[in-house]
This record gives sequence, structure tokens and C-alpha cells, in this order.
Amino acid sequence: MAPSTGRDLSLRPVLWLLTLALVPSVGVMWMMRAALDNERLATRQRLADAYGTQAELAVQDVERQFAQLLNDVDQFRITTSPSKAFAHAVITTPLHSVILYDELGKLVYPDLAAHEPLVETSAIWRRAERLEFVDSEPLAAAEAFGDIASTTDDVVEKARAQMAQSRALEKAGRRDAAIAILDEVRAANSDIRQEGRTIAADAEMRRLELLQEGGRLQTRDAEWLQSTLNNYGDHGPSAAQRLFLLRRLHSLVPDADLPTLEAEELAVQYLGRQVAAPPNASLTSAGLANVSHVRLPSGRGVALFRVDNVRDWLQRLAQRQPLPEYVEPIILTPKERVAEGDWLSERPIEGFEAGWRIAMRLSNSQAYDAAARQSAAPLAWIGGIVVALTSTLAFAAARSMREQARLTRLKNDLVATVSHELKTPLASTRVLVDTLLAGPGAASDGAAWERRSREYLEMISRENRRLSRLIDNFLTFSRMERGKHRFNFQSMDARRAIELALEAVHERFDGAENTLAVDIVGSLPIEGDVDALSTAVLNLLDNAWKYSDSPRRVHVAAVRSGDRIKICVEDNGRGIAPRDARRVFERFYQADQTLSRSHEGCGLGLSIVKYIVEAHEGVVELDANRGRGCKFIIELPAQNDDLVAALQPDVHSKDDESL
Repeated sequence: MAPSTGRDLSLRPVLWLLTLALVPSVGVMWMMRAALDNERLATRQRLADAYGTQAELAVQDVERQFAQLLNDVDQFRITTSPSKAFAHAVITTPLHSVILYDELGKLVYPDLAAHEPLVETSAIWRRAERLEFVDSEPLAAAEAFGDIASTTDDVVEKARAQMAQSRALEKAGRRDAAIAILDEVRAANSDIRQEGRTIAADAEMRRLELLQEGGRLQTRDAEWLQSTLNNYGDHGPSAAQRLFLLRRLHSLVPDADLPTLEAEELAVQYLGRQVAAPPNASLTSAGLANVSHVRLPSGRGVALFRVDNVRDWLQRLAQRQPLPEYVEPIILTPKERVAEGDWLSERPIEGFEAGWRIAMRLSNSQAYDAAARQSAAPLAWIGGIVVALTSTLAFAAARSMREQARLTRLKNDLVATVSHELKTPLASTRVLVDTLLAGPGAASDGAAWERRSREYLEMISRENRRLSRLIDNFLTFSRMERGKHRFNFQSMDARRAIELALEAVHERFDGAENTLAVDIVGSLPIEGDVDALSTAVLNLLDNAWKYSDSPRRVHVAAVRSGDRIKICVEDNGRGIAPRDARRVFERFYQADQTLSRSHEGCGLGLSIVKYIVEAHEGVVELDANRGRGCKFIIELPAQNDDLVAALQPDVHSKDDESL
């Protein structure tokens, strides 16, 4: 494993630069957020101004429609009977009820004036009533009432006598007979009135009561009376009779369709409270719970509204305004208050009691926020671009500073390493040369001096070879840094490159204490630079020698596997931790500073190996663990065997060679 001088750079200047870039970026983001908030408020104010105008238009439309409603009711009142005008108003308009007067201010509907009942004074009527009420003889009374009905020429008297006969028969337990007579009265007297009352309607109500008492009443039995009460024509019941029959029919048949019952009751309740008519055509409280009243334009009537109903009607009118999906008009009554938050603007409604108003509300705050964001999008984009540019420039400047620091450190490391690596062999060589120049001493014999001189010369030769390899590594590194290294690619057998590397180191391995095992299988055809590949293998062998303790065991293997050539160099050294194994191919990286300082080398060997292998479109990997040595594997793309054999026919094999 190659040592490394380390190239961890100080991050302090870079951090300062990033901090200087971050501070204004944070300031820009804060200002952008404040600008966005201000833009949102400004957008809200613009919306309030814009929809204030919409609220004014909605108010005008509501006021116009309300005035038109009252005018339509008033005009219909003038052209038709009071009862028809009442029914039309409560059935076809939002009015809940209406009080109608004539041009003199007299109440015409609902006219609840009581009529004195007719008292019979003839002898035959007194005799029949005595039998019924005094003598308690209902059958005799029924017969007497029947005689009256059969002998009189007055249709009203006949109908009255039949009603009394039915009453007496019911007292006598003759319910079916009583019902039959009531059917006859209803059929024969549909248009006959007595003292403001419709005789047929009274007869029909009594018939329904008898059916209900007998448990035979069904909804369809009430259809005739229901139709009669819902008919507000000129010959219908009086207001008092109608209200009485409506209430009674509703109690007998709860699901009967009686659309005017509530209006009739409200009118009676209003008149019973003797509420003062509104002084002008403004909708004001009527003094009844949830009821407001307003005078008709002609002054000949008072319209009554349930507050909830009129608000719903006004709400539907206001919603006709063309508005965005997130703005909704709301009708507010005097008792309702606007809470802060989603309300944009409000306007009072003229012609209504103070407090009636239309407010514009944000019904969908998310949609409004989306609109506000869309409005503020240009500011956000500008802020984002400024921050992005600032961050990018700061990052680029930081990278540039870091790269400059790295190059400076690299140069310093290179100078220090070259000085260290050259100093030792040059000093040793100088001592040996000085010794040789001094010559043998007077006491030395010639043979001993000759042996010593040869040893010195061999030591000088080894130091020179080591210096040559060191300088070659420096030159290769320099070319790598400048990107000017050139390779001489040709078809070859990788065995040749391995043999050149083995020849350079074979003298170190004596075969006893230090052994080098070689296992090369078959031909290894590749396209490559033989000198460069031999340098790569030699660097791996140097690495194995330097970082293994005696006895050294180094194994070199090469084999073809499919379309790949694998070259392995394995040692029995100390190994390396997995954390450091990922960085051993970096220039000047030092996993173990103490170990690297005890051996020659500058930490460039493995980085040069990686550079050469990758230039040959191969890969180099390390399989290592602390305490069990290292195994470097070079993989190169294989070529056709015949082509390599033709170009290098003299290549021979050294399988299983041990040096």
C-alpha cells in the first residue's frame, strides 16, 4: 500500500466565504418574505377595493329587486280581489304573509270580523231543538230537522236543517247516516254562504271529523276540502272560516298540502299584536320574533317577512354577481357581526333597517392565496434568482479557493517529498563515492579493497536505479497533472510487461527469507503500452515490498477470464482498514504516517497505477483488511490471441516461476 503525505485542506477560508455569501442570502430571503407579505396585504387591499365596487353593484341589484317585488305585489293587489292578492303574494313571492287594506285604510284581508250567529224563532225549529237539547231524544230531533229540510223552500234553511239533522243522528249513534247527510249537504251547497261562511266547507269538515272518530279517515278523503281552502277565489270561505278550517284540517291530516296556513296564522298574530304599520317603505322589525315588515308602495298593505327567508332570498340575488370562485357575497342581518379575517368589504342595503348589509368574504382562502402567490411570483423569482446566483458564485469561488489551496498544498508536498526522497540516496551515494575516492588505507590489502569497492559500486547502482524509478514517477505524475502523457499502444502479450517488472525486483527476493511466486497462465493478449504497464506492475511490487515485514511473501498471478485479463499482486503485509482502502489511489494519501516515514517513497505509486490502468480502459481494485495483507487486481480488456502471437512470436511462458 502506497503511503500518502495527506492532502486534507483547511476549510476555514472556504467556510468564511460561504458564510459571507450566506448572510446576504438570508437577508435577501428575509426581505423577500417581507415583500411577499406586503404584496399579499396589498393584494388583499386591491381585492377589497375591487370587490367593494362589486358589493355596491350587489346592493343596487338587491335594492332594485326588492323594490320591484313590493311593487309587483302592490300592483297585483290593485287588479284583483284581496284574497287572491294574499294567496299570490305568499305562494309566488318571498313574502311570508301580507296585510291588505282598501283605499280608506280599512282591513280587507284577512278580515277577521265576527258574524253574529243566526237565532231561529219559528215554532218548528224551537220544537226540534227542544227534542235534541232538552228532552235528549236525538232520533226524534233528527226526524223533526228532516221535516224542516223537506218542507222549506229556502236553500240556506234547508242546509242548516240538514246539518242539525246530521248532528242529531250522530248523537243517536247513527254515524253512517249522519255522514251520508253531510255528503248531500256538501254536494248541493258548494256555493252557498251564510253569514260569511261557506256551508259546504263546514259540512265537509264535520264529515271528516266523523270519519276520523270512526277511524276511517284517509288522506284522499280530505282532497275536496283541501282544494276548497287553497282556492282564494271570490266565492271561497271568509278569512276567519278559512283559518279555522285550515287549522282543523291540519290537525286531522298533518300531511295535507296547505301552503297558506302559516301565512294566515302570521297575519292573525301580527294583527292581534296591533303592531304599528311601518312609517315608510323600509324593512324594519315587526316586534315579533324573527319577523320584519315593510309598507307596500301604495300604502294599502304591509308585507311580512321571516328574517331567515328574506335573507336567503337576498342571498340568492347577491350571488348572481359575477365573482371569482374564492369571493362570496354574504347577506348580514342587524344581529350579525363581521369577524376579522376573511372579510374584504361590506355595504349597507338602503330600504332596510340599519344593520342589513352585503359583505364580500373570502370563501376559499387557498384559492386567494394562490392568486396572491401568482401576483407575487415575479418577486419570488427575482429573489430566487438572486439567491441562486449568489450561492452559485459563492460555491464556485469556494471551489476555486479550495482548488488553489489544494494545488498549493500539492506543490508543497511534492517539493517536500522530492527533497526527502532525493536526500537519502544522494547522501548515501556521496558517502560511497567519497570512500572510493579516498582509496584503500595503508593497512588494507588489495583483495579486501576490491571486494569492498565492488560492494560500494553495487550499492551506488541500486541507489541510482531507485532514483531513476523515483524520477520516472515524478515525471509521470507531472505529465498526469498537465494531461500530456502519451502512450504507445500496440498489440502485445501482457506477460512481457509483467516480466520486465519482475526483472527489476528479482534481486530483492533471495528465495529463502523473501519469496516471490509467479503464476502466469496462457497468453495474455491486450492492446497497450508495454513500458507503462510494466511501470504499473513494478509500482505494485515496490508497494508490496515496502509495506510487508520479513519474511516477505509476494505472489504475482495473471490469467485470462473471458474477455478480461486479470493481473494480481498479493502480499502478506499489515493490510489496510476498509475506511482507508477507498482512498489509497489518491495522490499523497497516507493511511499510516509512521509506516510511510520508515520507507522510501512519495505516495505517488498507486495513483500512477490507477492512471495507467484507466488509460488502458481497465480498472484496478484493492482487496484488503487490516492484519492480512493486500491484494491488488488489475483488469484489462483482452484481444484476439492470434493477433498477438503473430506480432510477438518469440514470447515464452514462465508459469509457476519462483524467484
